[in-house]
Amino acid sequence: MTTARVALLCEGQVDQVVVSSLVKAIASVSVEFTEPAPRGRQGYESVKKIFRSVVWWAAQCNADGLVCVVDSDRTPIHREQESHWLQALEKGQPPTVCVEGCRLCALRQAWATHRARTLLCGNRPLRIALGLAVPQIEAWLVDAKYISEFAWQQYSEERRSSVRDRLKANLYGNARGLENKRRIALARVEHLVHSNGINRLAARFPNGFGALQRDLLSWTE
Repeated sequence: MTTARVALLCEGQVDQVVVSSLVKAIASVSVEFTEPAPRGRQGYESVKKIFRSVVWWAAQCNADGLVCVVDSDRTPIHREQESHWLQALEKGQPPTVCVEGCRLCALRQAWATHRARTLLCGNRPLRIALGLAVPQIEAWLVDAKYISEFAWQQYSEERRSSVRDRLKANLYGNARGLENKRRIALARVEHLVHSNGINRLAARFPNGFGALQRDLLSWTE
């Protein structure tokens, strides 16, 4: 396989711009994206609701892989050291839940439940790469000491609310409208990719971004 056809599922269109660029930069194979997966409203609950149907849709479209990234928002940060995801994936076993309410673990469990359906299409097994942006996708694009998974864990709930607002202000400034935000996000992620930012992301977000990176690097020819 010279090029992997990848389906992408995120919470919104800005997220798709960011994640698609990161996938191309990280994956161990060349990537091209399928047509956007059918979806309704934006946000985590929408992703959770349609995840099963998108898995099936991706398999029917002869996609080689599915990438899904969601925001943690106010839910717990993923704890990869308490998970055995890649081992479970290789053995076809249910993944361990690191902490109650972890969205990444919820996606992993959903994948473990529905992955068998992809084999019914008669194609090679669909590959999966899942990530968690803490607390939201803008954090991956704002290269600042005040935001990392470690820093986020130290903040009070009141402080977290102000940090979330600060992230959007630092990234978008006074920009309004979806297209303007997409343009800003694309410029920022392209700068990040070309300035060794992947390694900085992995250091600042070792669990949520690191999970996505490890999944993508496990894809081989």
